[in-house]
Amino acid sequence: MFFSKHRAAITALFLLLMILLCTGYAGTMQSYISSAVTRCLTIIVPSLYAMMILSQLLIHTGVWRILGKPFRWIAPRLFGMPDYCFALFLCSQFAGYPVGAGMLQELAEQGALSQKDAGRLSLVCFGGGPAFLLGILGDYPNRFSVFLLLFFCCCLANGLLAIVLFRTHPISITEPKQRFQPADAALWIQCTASAGKNLLQLCAMILCFSGLCGILDGMHVLEWTASWKLPDSSAIVQSFLEISNVIQLSLPFSLFLPMLCGLYSFGGCCVLLQVRAVNKYVSLGSLFGVRLLSAVFSAAFCKMGITVLHWEEKYDTAVTVSGYVLRETPNSIFPACMLLIMTLLVFHLHHEQCAHDRANRSVISKDGKTK
Repeated sequence: MFFSKHRAAITALFLLLMILLCTGYAGTMQSYISSAVTRCLTIIVPSLYAMMILSQLLIHTGVWRILGKPFRWIAPRLFGMPDYCFALFLCSQFAGYPVGAGMLQELAEQGALSQKDAGRLSLVCFGGGPAFLLGILGDYPNRFSVFLLLFFCCCLANGLLAIVLFRTHPISITEPKQRFQPADAALWIQCTASAGKNLLQLCAMILCFSGLCGILDGMHVLEWTASWKLPDSSAIVQSFLEISNVIQLSLPFSLFLPMLCGLYSFGGCCVLLQVRAVNKYVSLGSLFGVRLLSAVFSAAFCKMGITVLHWEEKYDTAVTVSGYVLRETPNSIFPACMLLIMTLLVFHLHHEQCAHDRANRSVISKDGKTK
């Protein structure tokens, strides 16, 4: 009640406080944001951009409906969703964090899904994707085997949560009637511009949360977290806020992989806010709770996998206290910069084409009225 009455005043005080903090800790913020820019150009953009374009094409062409046909029998009986929704569930595990929620938003706006079902599916149609995880792992020892374990554990956790959420309250089984649309040049440009816009929004959110981490570091909050009994707590807190910070983790192998798997499955607060931004039908509180459960399940599955595969004896004997450290790959940022510039050009051309089409429609409508 108090907050609703004084919402404007509280918001103004909060913004004023943030302005003062940004001014007072500008040095540390600059360092953190500079590092985040490098991560965006070397990890985020190369790993997510192509999948974002393909997911847009998948939705607008209508091809997504046929991908779930092989699962027509098992999807409604086990997961409580029709086969075409199960196809979206599988695609979202490969596409990248905000892409699954964006696809569901598109389908809800087209009337293919109800708003409620689009919000519920967004809780589990959530995954960082192979390209992002491989980019995070960099030159980690036995990289591909580690990737397979982490990716499988996260998909398994999402599948288990889908069974729990939709088994007794299934998703609507009314199949949408959408005609196939050929992927012509105009559709490619439209999907490329839309994907570039979403990617720039995601990178902007990453920079915003990196600035927040800089403020926390300047206030010595991260130093205070180092006093916790949790190993490498400072890097864990930063990764909890923004997932690309996991490259700073340095833990013994038996703790490192489950922690990385849990954080990867959770996605970070930055990604959760981005998911809420691209899909207005999902509840942020429900999303936060379900992703925390997924993080716990993923970490537990990863720990069991390490035990079954006997990786503890193999790796912990070689690495003692220092642990493994993920390092940013030394890739050049030049290709990513050129990619962003080309995206902006495509977006500009798409905007001009839309304006030209609107002008033509306006002229036609005026001629019709004149006649």
